[in-house]
Amino acid sequence: MPNADTTPAAAGLGPASIAALQSGDQAAVYRVLWLLAGNWLERGGSFLKARHTISASMIAGRAPTQAAFLAAGCDLYDLLAQIPQGRQALHDLLAKPVTQEAKGE
Repeated sequence: MPNADTTPAAAGLGPASIAALQSGDQAAVYRVLWLLAGNWLERGGSFLKARHTISASMIAGRAPTQAAFLAAGCDLYDLLAQIPQGRQALHDLLAKPVTQEAKGE
C-alpha cells in the first residue's frame, strides 16, 4: 500500500489522543498502544480483558484475516504487559470507562 494514509487521524485516533502523542506524553503512547491491541483483538473476535483465554488453537481456527488480527493483538498485549509502564497504562485504562475519544470517534 504505497499510498496508504499513515497519519494518526487515519489510524482512528481522536484529536485529544493525537495532541497527547504529539506532546511526547509517554503515558499517552502506552494508552494508544493498549487501545490498538484492544482494537486488533476485537477485529479478531475477542477483547482485551479476555487475552488470557486466547490460545494458539483458537487463533488457528479463525478465518485468515481474523486470525491475523487476533495474533497481532495478543502479541502487542504480551509485549506491553512485560514492562511496568505498560502494565500501569492498562490498569489506568481499564479503571476508567472507555469514552468515544478513546475509541477514536
